[in-house]
Amino acid sequence: MFEQLTQYNDVGLLLLRLAVAAIFIYHGLPKLKNAKSMAPMMGVPAEAISVLGAVELLSSVGLIFSVLTQLAALLLGIIMIGAIWMKI
Repeated sequence: MFEQLTQYNDVGLLLLRLAVAAIFIYHGLPKLKNAKSMAPMMGVPAEAISVLGAVELLSSVGLIFSVLTQLAALLLGIIMIGAIWMKI
């Protein structure tokens, strides 16, 4: 039974990468567009927010097209650790 399911491994990983990329694109674009208005409420300079949005967007594109996927995932993981740290 499980041998038949292994043929869908690649499709499952593709769908997972696309879902994660869509989430980070959705949250990265406003950081690029509205960095100056987001800076006071986040307590960091507007340039840092722009860099953060650019890294989110470029890493998401890397996940979608499978270009440097491990590096893109590492960068997005670091961003999420920083987001958790800011939330705490």
